[in-house]
Amino acid sequence: MRMPSLGLAAVAVVATVALAGTSPPTGNEREEPRNAPKRGNAGTEKASHLSAYRAEPLAANVVDAESGERLEGVIVVAHWEVENPYGATVAQVMVMETTTDKQGKFAFPAWGPKRADISLAPASVAPSTGRLEYQAPALLLFKRDYMPQTLANPTSGFPLDKGPLRHSYWNGKTITLNPAGGDLRKYGEALAMFEDHLRFAFSLHDCSWRHLPRMLVAMDREAEHLTQAGIATRPTTTLDLADERNKPDAARCGSFSQFIRRYVR
Repeated sequence: MRMPSLGLAAVAVVATVALAGTSPPTGNEREEPRNAPKRGNAGTEKASHLSAYRAEPLAANVVDAESGERLEGVIVVAHWEVENPYGATVAQVMVMETTTDKQGKFAFPAWGPKRADISLAPASVAPSTGRLEYQAPALLLFKRDYMPQTLANPTSGFPLDKGPLRHSYWNGKTITLNPAGGDLRKYGEALAMFEDHLRFAFSLHDCSWRHLPRMLVAMDREAEHLTQAGIATRPTTTLDLADERNKPDAARCGSFSQFIRRYVR
């Protein structure tokens, strides 16, 4: 499946909207296929017995690191990941995506209480030992021609969240993005590293990709752009590859190609 080509700017300029509106659906509004089984019923019936978590609202501003200009159309993904004591991913409690508005602001609403669904986690990661680490949420920010940014709660100078209510250090802060400049090789290397932080979308077969379509489209467009420019080190998560990865889970997650098409304009 090859999607029609488009400039990333057409994707990135989507204004920040309420998650219940045109943003990707969350919670029970994920537009699951009508006859698909409920999450977690993929052959194993392990019930989630981890703690229930909730998070406070999160809002911040994004600006150009050099000029201080407020950046519109930055794609922002936030995800709250449950890990075992050894750092292996067990589940995603929540995944959200939005974009910055004309003032460079993005916002995510409060959520919870919500339990992580550990039914899809392999037994090898000892799912029952999972917990939401204090670094959560992880924030992933991208805008074309800027270096991508990955953020989390710091390990010092900020209260470590270990209870059910979670906060983000970046709430109310101003986040800076560095212009990529003209060095496409360096830009491609940065995007390839950034891509590693997006692998959670397919790693547990839990349909997490449904919550970050704009970011996936953006990576596809940059992979195509850098390939045409002859850059060897670049993102590899194209929409074609994502479609192939989802085929074993299509009955549960729905068709990737049909879902993503609405974001490819």
